[in-house]
This record gives sequence, C-alpha cells and structure tokens, in this order.
Amino acid sequence: ALVLQQDDNNNADALPQSVEGMTGDSMTGNLFFASQFSADEPFLAGWPQDEMNGLIREVTPDGFYRIRSQMADRAVATIFLQSGNYDDLAIQISAQLDSQSAAASGYGIIFNYVDNDNYNVFAVDGLGRFSIWVREAGQWRELRGESEQWTLNPAINPAGEMNTLTVSVMGNQLTGMVNGETVTTVMDTTLEKGGIGIYIATPPDGSADVLIDMVQTMNTLPSLSDSMTGNQQGEVTLEASNN
Repeated sequence: ALVLQQDDNNNADALPQSVEGMTGDSMTGNLFFASQFSADEPFLAGWPQDEMNGLIREVTPDGFYRIRSQMADRAVATIFLQSGNYDDLAIQISAQLDSQSAAASGYGIIFNYVDNDNYNVFAVDGLGRFSIWVREAGQWRELRGESEQWTLNPAINPAGEMNTLTVSVMGNQLTGMVNGETVTTVMDTTLEKGGIGIYIATPPDGSADVLIDMVQTMNTLPSLSDSMTGNQQGEVTLEASNN
C-alpha cells in the first residue's frame, strides 16, 4: 500500500504523521535471518523493489538495498513481509545516508510493527543524532521523555559513513546501540510484539538516499565484538513530517 499525506507542519526534528493504509500479511512463525542483498539470497522476496512517486527501492548490483526518496518532508516505512510476529529479539542493520542527502534525513529500524498507527522506531540521522519512539493509535511519543527528540551522540557517524544500528527487545526493555555503543535503554509496555522493517525520512528542505548493507534478526543481543540502522513483497507508507 502506498499512502501519502501532506501536513502543515515543517519540523525536521519530529517524526512523521502516519496515515491509515493497508497492511501486509506476515508469516505466523518467526524468521531469524541475515540479509546481505546478494542476488541469490532467499530473503530478497521480502524486500520491495519498485519505483513510484519519487521513491526508488532496489537491490543494487554491488549488493546494497537502496531506498531513495526525492520527496521533501516525507517518511517511508518499508516492512519486511517475512518478518513474523516477534517479541524478544535483536534487530541489526548496517546503513549509510548518502553525503548528498539532506543531513537531517533519518534512517533506522522499525520494530513491533502492528499496523501503520502502532509501531516503534529506533533511528539516527546524518547529523549524528539518534531517537527512539513509539507510535500508539496514531500518536508519536519519544520514549526518553517529552523534552527529548533527536540527541547528538559521538558513537554515530555522519552522512556519508556507515552506521550499524542494533535494537534489543527483551520483554519491556528496549536497548538501542550504534556501532557497538549503547546509546539508550528505555522501558515501554505499549507494544508487545510485531513485524520489522526499515525507516527513512526526509526534512522539509531535502531528499534522502540510504544504502543498507545488511539486515539481520537474532534471538539474543550480539556482543560488542560481533556488532558491525503493501504488496506481496512488503508495505510502504509515505508520511508527512509533524511538529
């Protein structure tokens, strides 16, 4: 499903509004996997490859999953079709924001995905900031408190450099890591389990081009030494930024 929404607000630091849309069906079992986007891997069918309305999603010849949005003030949520309905797990992605993108563009991990109005996001941006959110019944809430939105952290590489994001979901405890460093741990009981996906967002003044090198799901949090961000193939929701 492809959903567009225009919003009157233009705060690049806020997460976007979601709008109601179709949701893709998930497998009933949990699939723990590592996807490196090689041409012959079995998980490619779970990642949408398409082009529409200024959005390109493709697997590149050199083995990246590329999500490029030329629409300012929009977010794209791409849900992995085969992700199942996870509760306790760790999700990890290695990705980078192209240096020609707007620096305030964000990218990261979607988890506990129930539908377009109920899911979590752990993300970084090209300015070296991170944030962790829950969207409940269509309303965003930063899980570290209302005064916190995007926060600078020296562990996060800027646009043009690779970051590895890991989020651990263990009961009600959510732990976010970037490049092997824990940047946040919060408690939240809003959503118990759900699907996973990739989040990117653009500010009002630019576009985003994100290359994803790896996505993997694990049933335990990796050690620091192991750490390295609807159709029949997934769900895409395009959303407007909110402030």
